[in-house]
Amino acid sequence: MILFLIPGHRGGGAEKVCLELANEFVVRGVDLEVWSIYLIGKSTYKNVEIQGAGKRRLIYSWGKIREIIVKKSPKTVVCFDNDLASMIVLLRLLKIVSGFKLISRNINTQSALRNNRYTLVGQLKGYFMDNLYPKVDIVINQCSGMQMDLLILYPELKEKSVFIYNPVNLKDFKFKVVEKKQIIFACVGRLVPQKNFHEAITAFERFNKIYPSSILRIFGNGPLRATLAEYVETLNLTNNVFFEGYIDDVSQIYQNLTGLLLTSQYEGFPNVMIEALASGIPVISFDFKSGPSEVIVNGINGFLVDNRSIDLLAQRMIQLVQNPLNDLSIRESVHRMGIGTIADEYFKLF
Repeated sequence: MILFLIPGHRGGGAEKVCLELANEFVVRGVDLEVWSIYLIGKSTYKNVEIQGAGKRRLIYSWGKIREIIVKKSPKTVVCFDNDLASMIVLLRLLKIVSGFKLISRNINTQSALRNNRYTLVGQLKGYFMDNLYPKVDIVINQCSGMQMDLLILYPELKEKSVFIYNPVNLKDFKFKVVEKKQIIFACVGRLVPQKNFHEAITAFERFNKIYPSSILRIFGNGPLRATLAEYVETLNLTNNVFFEGYIDDVSQIYQNLTGLLLTSQYEGFPNVMIEALASGIPVISFDFKSGPSEVIVNGINGFLVDNRSIDLLAQRMIQLVQNPLNDLSIRESVHRMGIGTIADEYFKLF
C-alpha cells in the first residue's frame, strides 16, 4: 500500500497537492491512505478519508509516525513536508522502521529558506535538512528551477531527484468565455512578507490612477493583514482594495477576474498560478527564482516582469486591459499539468 503523510490540511499548497493526488489514486483503485499529523479524528476530501494523528507539533509525533508505519507496512511512504521526511530518515537510521521506499516532495526553494536559520528551531531544521534529508530515496521537486536550486545545495541528490509539476484538476475550474464588465485584479495567498503583497498594492495604486474604478481583491489571511490595510488607507484606496479572507472553494476566486498578480519573493511552484490559468485568467508575475518562467509565456497566458519592478508590473496591467489575451490559449497552457498526467508521473515512482 501507499502511505501519504502531511503535517495538516488547512488549505496550504502542499496539502492540496497531496489530497488531489490521493483522490485521483483512490478513484483509480490504488490501495492508499492519507494521514495528517495535526488532525484530530478524521476528515474527508472528495473521495479521500484523511486519518488524524492528533499531534500539535511534528516534534511530538515520533511515536505516532512509527506506529502508523509499522501497522500499515507500506510499500512506499510519500511525505509532503521536508521536516517530516527527515524525521522518517532518522527513524530508519535507528532501525525503528524499515522496508519501504521514502519519497519526499520538496516544499519550497531551499536557498531562500536558509535565511530562516537564525532561531534555535531554524537551526535544528537546518541540521535535519543538511544531514538527514539527502538520505531519502527520491525527491520530487515542483519544477525544474526548484530542482536546480536543490542540487546546488545538495549535489549528492542528483541521482535521486526529479521534477514533476503540481497538478491542477481542470474539472474543478470552470472555463467560460465571458465579457468582463469590470476591471478586477486579484492576489491570492497568506498575508506574509514572502508574498510581497505591498508591492502588488503599490503597482495597483499606479494602475488605478488610469482606471479609477478598478478593483484589487486580496484573498488570504495572515499576520500582515492590519499592516496591509493601513497601507491601503494611506493610499486612499479603501474603496478599491478589498481583503476577502480565506475562501475554501478557490475556483470561485477566479470568476470574472481581469488577471492575477503574483509578486512573491520566492515560491516552490505557485498553485494559484496554474489554477488561474486553468480558469482562463492571465497571470502577471515577478520573475522570481522558480516557477513562473517555466509556465508563463509573454503575451500568450500572461506576462513575466523583472523581479521587484513595480513600474513594469503596473505597465503590464495596463497592457493587459488594453489588449486582452485569448482565454482559450491561456487554459490550454496548463493542460500538461492536468491531474491525470501528473498522477501518472507520480505513480511511476511508487
